[in-house]
Amino acid sequence: MNRVGIAIVLVLVAVAAAIVFGLTRDPSSFRSKQFLITGRMPKDWSFREHPGSLGFSVSRAHPTGRSTRSAAWVKAVIADPEATLESWRNRPPSTHRVTDVTIDSQPAMQVQSPTERTYYVKNHRGDLLSIRFVEATPVNEIDEFMANLRLLPGRPVDPDARFELSGTVSLLTGNCMPPAECKPLGVQREVVVRGAGPNLSAGEEVSRALSDRDGDFEFELPPGRYHVFAIEDGKEWCTSSGPFGPCGVRIVDRDIETSVVIDRASH
Repeated sequence: MNRVGIAIVLVLVAVAAAIVFGLTRDPSSFRSKQFLITGRMPKDWSFREHPGSLGFSVSRAHPTGRSTRSAAWVKAVIADPEATLESWRNRPPSTHRVTDVTIDSQPAMQVQSPTERTYYVKNHRGDLLSIRFVEATPVNEIDEFMANLRLLPGRPVDPDARFELSGTVSLLTGNCMPPAECKPLGVQREVVVRGAGPNLSAGEEVSRALSDRDGDFEFELPPGRYHVFAIEDGKEWCTSSGPFGPCGVRIVDRDIETSVVIDRASH
């Protein structure tokens, strides 16, 4: 068989494999790399991960078939997870009902409010996951989703591993009161990384570097929890909110990106 014949055979094999994969793949299954969870969704559900954030949403087809609506959100609750659990278990609002449940052999809680149902459970690497369903999601479909959810063990990380923490420092100035629009611009500033304690309080300095003229910066750090600040007029500025609390970032087993906005605008 000449080279052309071999190439044709290889193409046909690849096409056949793709067709078989498409026919056998379960379109209702999902997997989130951020959370190391997997499962099977009810009929007409789909999911979408959000790049750059620790979370993804699952959606259910609208009865009309013309659109989809959000059915649930999954995100990490990292800041003081034990206090989060205990606060719900011991002092829930009068309009909430708290029930201890088990999800994939892990202790968890179900919190029922007048408008939504939320589950709190830790995965195998210690992240506290918040799985929240909107009121309109049918109970039988919630039960099906939760029954098929599985928590996967995290991959082992070399103790000497280093990962890239990169991002941008930007400056926001001017009058941002509506209808005015403000756009932060990348600036060159000193960036400081500090360790984060159990209460996400700023700790000792871990590393320091100068961002480039566009505001871009980069560090190599071991896994851990950190605070990232930009220096402006001798003051440390940081992003005020995020999945790990004010200024907080967490490196587990991959490179991550973050940003710091020096907000000196009028709002």
